[in-house]
Amino acid sequence: MIRKDVWLKTVLVLSLAPISVSVSAKEFVTIIGPDGRPMVVPRPVSAKDKKVKDVISKPSAATHHVNPVPLSVQQNQPIKYVNLSDSPEQKINTVVQPVQPVQPVQPVQPVQPVQPVQPVQPVQPVQPVKVQQATTKTQEKQPQPRSGISQVDGVEYVDSEYLEAKEFNLEGKKRFYTMPEGIVDKNLGSVRFQSVEREKGVGESTLKALFQKPTQQDGPVVLAQTYYRISGEETINSLGQQCFSNKKFKKAKKLEPKQEINVWPRAPIAKDEFDYEVVAIDVGIKNIQLKSFASSQNKPVYYWPFTVFLDNKGCVLEGAGGFKNQDGQANHFQYESIEGILQIPKQTAYVLLTPLASAIDVEDKMLSNQGQLKLIAIR
Repeated sequence: MIRKDVWLKTVLVLSLAPISVSVSAKEFVTIIGPDGRPMVVPRPVSAKDKKVKDVISKPSAATHHVNPVPLSVQQNQPIKYVNLSDSPEQKINTVVQPVQPVQPVQPVQPVQPVQPVQPVQPVQPVQPVKVQQATTKTQEKQPQPRSGISQVDGVEYVDSEYLEAKEFNLEGKKRFYTMPEGIVDKNLGSVRFQSVEREKGVGESTLKALFQKPTQQDGPVVLAQTYYRISGEETINSLGQQCFSNKKFKKAKKLEPKQEINVWPRAPIAKDEFDYEVVAIDVGIKNIQLKSFASSQNKPVYYWPFTVFLDNKGCVLEGAGGFKNQDGQANHFQYESIEGILQIPKQTAYVLLTPLASAIDVEDKMLSNQGQLKLIAIR
């Protein structure tokens, strides 16, 4: 009996020797053999991979299914059961990936209704080109009216204003004049001549400044601070007579509203003669501007009068003096001037002007009994 046990143990040890060697190299599983006894066999590699895939796809499974592999073992040798379920090599850690939430489906945009097709407009008939060409040729043949030229019964007439603006040179041609050059001998005349091109004459603006009528002033008129009025009695005592009547009243220039007149006083022939100038004025005139121009630019001398207002019979109404209020500047057409404004009393028909030797309003000016005056009806 003892020998039998020793022999069984020896056989068991010899049979388990290769198994223990293989255990260290591979993983083993326990299966039921053909004889109904448990057997320990190595697990195939393919089975292990399949098991890992099954575990990943089904993480909730607690048991592992292993296909049995038959292994030929001697029937007489006892087999020791080894439980490897708790070995650390059997435990496999798996990580389950979280399931991504399904994205909601975007709603389908409604299809825009198709706009109805606009009906096609009927094609306008094409106008014949020949008629338009004929009309254009007819319009081109018609002469365009020229500015400044009018036609009467087929005859052209040039307006006088247009002719003056063109300086009587409608074609715009250049003009040349033959002028003497150098010194002209009084006996032999000019020795040499030269051709000089004509330049543009006096402009319209200059002519208007010289000949344009003054405009009346509707605003207030400012008199000089030194302006003074003299009663009729004092004026009569100063002049030595009350009424005047002679040839000067019949030949007197008349000043109308919106007009101006020039007067050139001259020194009397007889020294003892009373010298004066007379100007007839319209009844509606209320203010007159009087300008006295200098006789020369280097040594200016002025004619500055004492003013006497007369009625229609030539009798004295009143007098005025000290009416100078400003100085006029010289330019290319006139010398310096002194200016003043007169207030015309009612019932005035004539203005008598007599020269002064001195006056309070022109103390710094040299006065004379001859010169040039301009009277302007400003209101």
